[in-house]
Amino acid sequence: MLDIPRQEWDTLAAPAGTPLLSWGFLALLEESGSIRPATGWKAAHVLLRDRKDGRLAAAAPFYARRDSWGEFVFDQGFARAAERAGYRWYPKLSGVVPATPAPAWRILTAPDEGGAGTGEGYLRGGRPVTGDARGAGREDSPGPADLSGRLLDAAEGLAREGGLAGVHVLWPDETAAGLLQTRPGWTAWKHQAFLWT
Repeated sequence: MLDIPRQEWDTLAAPAGTPLLSWGFLALLEESGSIRPATGWKAAHVLLRDRKDGRLAAAAPFYARRDSWGEFVFDQGFARAAERAGYRWYPKLSGVVPATPAPAWRILTAPDEGGAGTGEGYLRGGRPVTGDARGAGREDSPGPADLSGRLLDAAEGLAREGGLAGVHVLWPDETAAGLLQTRPGWTAWKHQAFLWT
């Protein structure tokens, strides 16, 4: 998070209405050492910038993971089954608010951004890794759905470039869940969460 300008990120995060997606919260997790490569979390946030002026048009928190600890999604059975079938489950790219079992993850977008975005993520040594975010939606003035699709394209490209087994999105809010359920190649799985009030 420290490589991403706070004001740019928070401009996109403010409409989400949750502090869990704020630059301050995510940066604190990284600065405190709670979320770092040694604990299995390598920041790989995906950003889309406007081609015309370089402003941040869309962003989402992603992390390269070598296990599922701290995600509050108990998919270790899936990981073992994949391994027995000859497939990789790890390392994976997880879109998630770390260590937070709350449906808050979403793609942050600026609906007034124009032009096709270029995608970048931070996976190797803090240097941007580009993902192909072109070609989805309108080129003139993309709306939030177009930007979200482009960002997911960039995340998929980042996973391929980085040699990751796949992209997982965990604890999405309703809007993100709806988008992901309609995206080709993505599969939803539901599980129980119990709240004591």
